[in-house]
Amino acid sequence: MTEEIPESLFQKYHVALVKVLGEDAQKIFVKLGRELGSKIANKEKISLKELETELENYLQNDLKLGEKVKVNIENNFLNVEVQGCKVCPANEILRSEGLRGVCFLPGILMGAVKPVEEVKKATVAGSQKFKVGHCKMQIKLE
Repeated sequence: MTEEIPESLFQKYHVALVKVLGEDAQKIFVKLGRELGSKIANKEKISLKELETELENYLQNDLKLGEKVKVNIENNFLNVEVQGCKVCPANEILRSEGLRGVCFLPGILMGAVKPVEEVKKATVAGSQKFKVGHCKMQIKLE
């Protein structure tokens, strides 16, 4: 069995899943993302520094979310930049059909910060899309 799902299959699956879920897609993808994000460390608690390293490795090497992923924590913000995202092209297919794209990255990030001892609260502070497949997301850590 192959270890990786071909991009064309992943994109078709993502599009079909969003269509089947309909109005519930966004809510379910947040839950899906949180579940995926909770898997970054095999420990109950991790430090902020561990989060930075573990999350980048998880997004880049385990999930293979994009061609290049950069994670850094600065001034109480978790900053994530993804280039060559594998989800964005599927969302473009949805948009071309008049539907809303759905991303699970915000949920992944929220799930990833849950075991961090120093974080009591986390909120999505912003996102910026440069072109299809290239975005930055920021999570405020309190």
